[in-house]
Amino acid sequence: MHFFRLCVLSAALIVSVCFGAASATPRRFAGETTSTQKDSMLNVFQLSAPVMEPLEAKCNHHETLMEHTFGNSDKKPFKGQFSPPNCNFNRVVIHFNATVKGRQYDRVGIMYLGSTEVWRTSTAEPTSNGVKFSYSKDMTAYLSLWKKNQTLIFDLPNFVNKNYTGKYQATLSAHFWHDSHPPEVADKILPISREVGQQGHPSVFHLPYQRAMVYHHISKKAVHAHVSIAATGQEDEEFWYTNVFNQFKDDFGVNGRSLPAGGPFREVQLLIDGYLAGVTWPIPVIFTGGIAPNLWRPTVGIDAFDMREQEIDITPWLPYLTDGKSHTFEMRVVGVKQDSETNSTHLSTEDIAHHWLGSAKIFVFYGKTKKGKAHYARPKMVTNDPEIQMQLSHPKNGSMHAKVQVTRTVNISSAAGTWHQSLNYSNENLLSRNGVIQTTHQTFHTTTKSKNMYAPKFNEERKYGMPLSLKTTTISSGRGSDSINVHADVDYTLNLDTTGRPDVSAFSLASGAVSLYQRMTGTSKFSNNMRNNSDESNTHQLFDHNWNGKSYKRDTSTKNSQLVSNV
Repeated sequence: MHFFRLCVLSAALIVSVCFGAASATPRRFAGETTSTQKDSMLNVFQLSAPVMEPLEAKCNHHETLMEHTFGNSDKKPFKGQFSPPNCNFNRVVIHFNATVKGRQYDRVGIMYLGSTEVWRTSTAEPTSNGVKFSYSKDMTAYLSLWKKNQTLIFDLPNFVNKNYTGKYQATLSAHFWHDSHPPEVADKILPISREVGQQGHPSVFHLPYQRAMVYHHISKKAVHAHVSIAATGQEDEEFWYTNVFNQFKDDFGVNGRSLPAGGPFREVQLLIDGYLAGVTWPIPVIFTGGIAPNLWRPTVGIDAFDMREQEIDITPWLPYLTDGKSHTFEMRVVGVKQDSETNSTHLSTEDIAHHWLGSAKIFVFYGKTKKGKAHYARPKMVTNDPEIQMQLSHPKNGSMHAKVQVTRTVNISSAAGTWHQSLNYSNENLLSRNGVIQTTHQTFHTTTKSKNMYAPKFNEERKYGMPLSLKTTTISSGRGSDSINVHADVDYTLNLDTTGRPDVSAFSLASGAVSLYQRMTGTSKFSNNMRNNSDESNTHQLFDHNWNGKSYKRDTSTKNSQLVSNV
């Protein structure tokens, strides 16, 4: 996230606050807002489906995994040793609880078992009286890792000084038990990471600065395999969907500084031995300091406490991968690159800022299959370059308009099965009044289909997308380059429908069929000037979740950081 997290979307604010003098610090942080509960901590939470746990069960074991204070914790992760309970457990759920008081920005936290990332989260921003927040997550998908001694790493980089005073007091515990009807779990989980967990270091890649490539061997017993991908943009890439194209980056700047650039489109690619195996388009996550901090109290934005991972089925590659040799697995983040000489566009890493946190893992399931004679041939791949359409205008009136549309299909097939993707993306970005007003409308829709000839129970169809609209008006308050007033409107929705698989998906967060509709709308007036007491915010969030015929709904409204409706 930005070092100055009051940086919002408007071009004027990004330039004047984020890139002002190095010694400039906003006079007022979100943490200086008075708590809505006197002498008590405000409870900040994410709307999500409840995680079901038994009160009594066989092998009913609870264990504290971490009690730690993240103060000046940059490059100082928590490191602990985990040993599995001495009983026959087949389900795992973790519970994370944290408090923070004072002034601080939101931070990204990543949990690892060894070199494998198992959870990516972010923090709430504090009030002067403090906030508390918690999250529970089903970790059964990683059962094969929980069954072994592990180095547990929790990386939450934080900075504390006379201005940034908040320290995160965090506790992590786990509940292990035996379920008579558990979901299926992978027999092997292989990390696509820097693989430095045994040295006690975080294994995340920093893309595209680092090459995220590893070698792995896949057992001949494999009948299904998929890759889950975690990729989060930070700093200049946090709001990548609002970034301007390179030719406009200096047109709205002040003090000789440029706008975040590289265009508003990002694609994460998975390559096997250099061949494209599938793609994901990142789902925007707006953190608790994003746009205007008072939008995210006490209900945070979609996926802010649990950044869902996207998945690519690589079962069609199994006849090729099970040849007894090691193969390369690589992830890349690319954007739209314009060639001024040929007036053409293509995907490239060249204009992407080096601020993507990326890692992945391969879930491999074993079984018996009539594979016949092995030929170890690559699958049939029909993956054409994406179709890119662009409309750009920049009249000499302090405005800019850019519209980008991208469509892509990926089809991979072999005797083991098929993997199909159909993706459609549109982004329209407008800057006016010399960058004071920025409006972004973005939508993408993805359809995936996987058919498994070795293990048909893993057949799955999935549709998902996220329409998103943002508008920010940012005006200097006249009290220095770090004093601004923001008027923001946000409206975004996550739609998800999947027929499901027998395992717990890192994307749907459940086993079996899932349907989710989650929409958040909000408007905010926010100032980082302590003399301005006119902050206002109103939000509404609807969460409608259906899983295997069971429905769970929540409908919340907030006003000025107070929960006024919770149905």
